[in-house]
Amino acid sequence: MHEGASVGTWGLCQRLLVFVVSETSYQPVACRFYDEWGLRMMRGTVCPLVVVGEDGCIERKAKIEDLYTEENAGYARLDDGTRHRLDRIVRVDNVKRPAE
Repeated sequence: MHEGASVGTWGLCQRLLVFVVSETSYQPVACRFYDEWGLRMMRGTVCPLVVVGEDGCIERKAKIEDLYTEENAGYARLDDGTRHRLDRIVRVDNVKRPAE
């Protein structure tokens, strides 16, 4: 487990990792979780994010510069130019993705 991540977050991350490896279609995210990203983007806040990918879960700090849709999937573009699919973001600040 990475430093600063709660056990619950990493449990969700592990469940999503299985999903990510086996599923490529975009899964819409809860509106209230999307709203959390929007608030941080508008405020220009550097925030910790936990993201799941094929290689596992990573925790990083970044500003969310843009939220957009491309090819029927939602994305967050970060201040370093990287982008992450919204259904792969497990936590932003202390707000965990709602259970599915």
